[in-house]
Amino acid sequence: MKVLAHNRRKIGDLDIVALDPDRKSGLIVEVKWPIDARVLADAWKQESAIDKGREQIARLKSEISDGADVKLPQGWPQFSDVEWTWIVGTARYLDPRRSSGGPPATCLRLVEQLLPATSVHDLLQRLENFPYPQEGKEFALSWKRVVVGGVTVKARMIELLATTPRVPTDRRRSRGWT
Repeated sequence: MKVLAHNRRKIGDLDIVALDPDRKSGLIVEVKWPIDARVLADAWKQESAIDKGREQIARLKSEISDGADVKLPQGWPQFSDVEWTWIVGTARYLDPRRSSGGPPATCLRLVEQLLPATSVHDLLQRLENFPYPQEGKEFALSWKRVVVGGVTVKARMIELLATTPRVPTDRRRSRGWT
């Protein structure tokens, strides 16, 4: 959806917009599609794209609060009448940084696994309370000395603990579980 300045010039767009008209709540997702993170440099590119998405959200929120017009579909409430939640979405990357400031970021593939949701609120609750693996319960982080080409290096190690990841009972490959 386009965001227009007072002179009708386009100053940005909202990539994904979901509205729950009964609760007057909505979700706006700023989507970033950098290359899939296969090596550390690619992860940095993902994190840079997420940061740019956060900056874009801050800019658009400021422009909208200063009077820019959001071109919502006919029949939708006024933009200012809705309580909007803003997030950054990437194709296949969860931001591992412990604190990032600004709007949260998530992986759209994860969102896909949480659908269908009964409302925007339900989807946001599922995202906020997603059962991520817990350190000390499902995994442990430690250090290990490894010999590589005759040189001993200290490497970070992830040890899976007693529990084994399983497909949730309500998820099947035919329903999108991968």
